[in-house]
Amino acid sequence: MAAFAASTEPGFEEEQPMSSIRVNPRSRQLFFDFRYRGERCREYTSLPDTPANRKKLQKVLDRMDLEMATGTFEYRRYFPSSAMAARFDTPAVPTAAPSRATPLFRDFAEIWFAERQIEWRQSYQETVRISLDKHLLPAFGATPVGSIDKVDYRPKIPFENRLDFWPPKLF
Repeated sequence: MAAFAASTEPGFEEEQPMSSIRVNPRSRQLFFDFRYRGERCREYTSLPDTPANRKKLQKVLDRMDLEMATGTFEYRRYFPSSAMAARFDTPAVPTAAPSRATPLFRDFAEIWFAERQIEWRQSYQETVRISLDKHLLPAFGATPVGSIDKVDYRPKIPFENRLDFWPPKLF
C-alpha cells in the first residue's frame, strides 16, 4: 500500500513511490525510505535482505503510510532512538480550510428525507424515518452538520439498538 506521487520533472509522467523498503548496498540490510512533513526520512534496520524480512517491514510501512494519511503518525513511536524523532515531536499545525456555516443536522435531515423519499418504497421510507426519529435526530438534531465526525455517531447509540439500523443507509 505504498503511496504514490507524480514527479514534478517535465516529461516524466511515471508515478514514483513515496515510501519504500530499500537495501543498503554496503551492509545489505533493509531500511525505510519515506517522506514525512515534506522531509525525506531514511531509517535503517539491522535486518538482512530476505523475503520474510521485506514482508515484515512492508506491513510496518503500510501501517505508517495509513497513519501519515490520517494524521495520526507519531515518528518517535516507530523510531524511538532516531535523531530525526526530535524534529517531529511537535505536532504538525493543521491548515484549516475556510470555515463555512453548515445547517443543523435536523434541518439537513428533513430536506434530505423529503428529496429522497420519492425514490423509496413505502416500507423503506418508514424504516429510514424510524432511524432518524429514534436515533439520529435525538443524538445530533441541534449539531451543525459540518462538526459531526465519523467517530461521533457510533458511540452515542446504545449497543442493543445499533443492530437494527447499522450501518445507516442514509446516503
